Amino acid sequence: MLQKINPTLANDAEIIKRAAEDLELSFRNELRTKGFPDVGKLKCSLVGKAQISPELVKLTEQCAFPNGGKSVQELIVMKRDLGWRVTLPPPP
Repeated sequence: MLQKINPTLANDAEIIKRAAEDLELSFRNELRTKGFPDVGKLKCSLVGKAQISPELVKLTEQCAFPNGGKSVQELIVMKRDLGWRVTLPPPP
């Protein structure tokens, strides 16, 4: 988000920290005032898959909202003893 607004801001640790705190506060206020979003009519599917290693895969998930909106998200999944789990991507 900061990279899109101003690339210089994306390299400032204090700005990143404050932006993260503001986004968290906004998220918590949204949940408090409107509750958890209704995802019952959300239709999601995996539209892409890239093998990174034998136990690491990058998936592309696309979701269609009832109002016609769409979102695309990349997920990194890792095979563990209990099955496949979503994980954080490694740092650049």
